Amino acid sequence: QTLYVLRSALAVSIVPGVGSNVAVVKLATEQVTNVLPAPSHCTDISISPDGQYLYDAEGTPQIGNIQVYALAA
Repeated sequence: QTLYVLRSALAVSIVPGVGSNVAVVKLATEQVTNVLPAPSHCTDISISPDGQYLYDAEGTPQIGNIQVYALAA
């Protein structure tokens, strides 16, 4: 099983988007196996039901965007 963790460092960085990423953690070993980029101002992530795509939601409640990343099999 895999856990995806959104990390956003917008509050500690003066450069927008610096430090925003998604850690891929294997639960059996509790190790970070990969780090994926996240768009600046990313507010949420979701994984497709088949586990092949990562959806990043970004923006504000009024204006938003969804980016899709293919995950390696």
